[in-house]
Formats: sequence, structure tokens, C-alpha cells
Amino acid sequence: MTDSIDQIFAQVKSGELDKAAALERIKLLNGGSFIGEEPLKFHPEWVTHQGLDQDSEGDRIEKRILLVCQQTTVDWKSYAKEAGIEFVSLKSRRSKPEGRYEANAIGLLGFLKDILKSRSRKKVLVQLIASPDDYSAGLSAMLRTTHIENPRIVTQTILVDDKEDHEGIQECVSEIALDSNVDEALYQAGTLMVRQWQQVENNALVDTCPWKQDGHYLITGGLGGLGLITAEEIARHAPGSAIVLTGRSELSTEGRERLEDLERSGVRVEYRQADISKPKSASDLVTSVLRDFGSIDGVIHSAGVNRDNYILKKSDAELSDVFAPKVSGTVNLDLALRETALDFFVIYSSVAGAKGNTGQSDYAAANGFLDVFAKLRNRQVD
Repeated sequence: MTDSIDQIFAQVKSGELDKAAALERIKLLNGGSFIGEEPLKFHPEWVTHQGLDQDSEGDRIEKRILLVCQQTTVDWKSYAKEAGIEFVSLKSRRSKPEGRYEANAIGLLGFLKDILKSRSRKKVLVQLIASPDDYSAGLSAMLRTTHIENPRIVTQTILVDDKEDHEGIQECVSEIALDSNVDEALYQAGTLMVRQWQQVENNALVDTCPWKQDGHYLITGGLGGLGLITAEEIARHAPGSAIVLTGRSELSTEGRERLEDLERSGVRVEYRQADISKPKSASDLVTSVLRDFGSIDGVIHSAGVNRDNYILKKSDAELSDVFAPKVSGTVNLDLALRETALDFFVIYSSVAGAKGNTGQSDYAAANGFLDVFAKLRNRQVD
């Protein structure tokens, strides 16, 4: 059995494998069985590109398009002209990173719609050039969704740093274009690498309880499924703690009953209505919690909405609705908490941000932003 987790995911998406068969193959990757009821865990790793796969369809690409969404010193326009390929720039002039990301996502959505509307049967390769330290790298999730919804559109995201040799960067972009099995690559220190998912052994993970008995915790999207699950987990392990749940809607009768259930577990629970996609609302929320509780020990950002629709039918308004809590909400919370000493700030992303998902191009891209945000924010803390 030579399957990798990426191959299994790809076969499920293409319809070659159903979920039951996929689980059996994953079991084999895990030595023949699942470990009790523990979930399988994977993390991305960059490995050196070993050359063209035998089953690559790169030679069947009939049209190639190069996308750039950020300022760069590499002359991609001249490269595209010399290579005889189409060049598209989607660079936004918005000043704030979250605004630029949304504008670029809307631009990319429109660009992808145009390709899909053409109804051409030609196999098209779309390559997105991004810096590994730029939020535009998160748009790779929208590209993966495009390929899932229409396999004739092959997509790649190539992460490059302008400080690398420009000729080497362009050569790697040309090389990876021939390998249609690669959806994300990184050119670093003169080496072309591709992303693969590697399984993490359960015993390699440190299992520590992050909750404190007298801790104060803020959970956004608190009445949603993930928010309540997290609140119940805190109540189970840290009776005596205080939990503030937030959401955009008024507290319903059902929601009040759920809060009462939590309180019976020995925790103090409050609900506060707030729209964290608005800077002032996020700031007022944090200020009020600090005033009433004295401190915030941890934040769990689980707010999010879905507006599922195929790319061809997806509207800019739907994308903005999905981005509001995930993208703007994360940035607004981070700014509102900048003077607060936290034990942790947990952001709930989704596998859609890593693998894409049918009908969720906007949701995937929003979570792609969160993945980049967490990486860059952790680097500042470290």
C-alpha cells in the first residue's frame, strides 16, 4: 500500500473512493487499525520535489494563467510574456491586510467565474504566486475548491520570497507547472518543495488541560455547535471558572436553557450580544468583559457562517458575509486584546482551509486566512 493521505483525499473528491473505502485505506496508513477512539491527526510538511509524477497530466494543459495578488520585485509580467502564458494581476490598494485579502478574494472569485462560464473543455492551469508570509497565500483554498468543483481547472499555489534568486524562482514556477499532482509548492533556499500531509502519532502530542479552575474565558460564536462544545469542555474540567459566550443574535429561549445547563456544572456563564466583525463592537466587548471579570485568560474564536454555493453562483455579498466573522472578526479581536495578557488565543479554522470543499470557496478562503494569520501571529509571540 503506497497511498498517501493526499492521494486518498484526492480520490474521495474525484469519486474514485467512497468514505468507507477511504477509512479502510487510512487504517492501513495507521498500521492496520485506528487507535481506540482517538482521531487521526495530520500536519503539513514541506518535502523536496522529486520530479514529475508518472500520472501527472501537465502535458495535457492547454492554457496556463499566472496570478499575482501582492507587490513583488519579480517581473512576472515579462516572464509570462516570454513563456507565452496569460498574466493577471489582482493586487488591491486597500490599506488594511484584511481588506486587501477580501478584495483579492472577490477579484479571484470573479476571475474564476469567467473561466467557468466559458464552458470550454480545455484543461486550464491557474498558478497563484504568493509570499509564504503574505495573507494572499490563504487564497490557495479557493483555488483547491475550484478544482474540486471542476477538475478541468488545475490549480497551484507557489510560495516564493522575492529575496530568492529571481531566475531560480521563475524556473521553479515553470517546472512545477508540468506536475499537475502538486497543488502547493514552496521555493526556498534554492530548493523546490511540495506540501504533504504527515500523520502525527497520538503519543507524540502533549495532552495538557489549558483551562484553569478560576479562569475567565471568552468564546465567540458561543451558541454555535463548536462554541457550546468548547464551553462544555471548560465546565467539565474547570468548575469555578467563568465563561462569556458571544454572538450576533439576541439570546433565545433555547440558548438560555443551554446556559443554565452549563451553570449547573459549576461555572459562571454569561451571554453578550456583539458583532465582532465591527471594530468598535469587538473593542467594546473586550472592554466590558475586562471591567466585569477583571481579566481574560483565554479566547476561543469559533464564530463563523456558511453561504454554500457553487463558484458560478457565488455572489460577492455571500463572500463578504462569510469573511466578516472569520477575517475581520479575527483581526478586530486581536487588536482589541493587544494589551491583554492571554494564556492563549484559539482560532477555529476548518479542513476546508487546507483542502478546499465543494460549494465553500469563500468559507475555504476565509479559513485559509486564519491559517496564515495564526502562523504569522505565533511568530510574533515566539
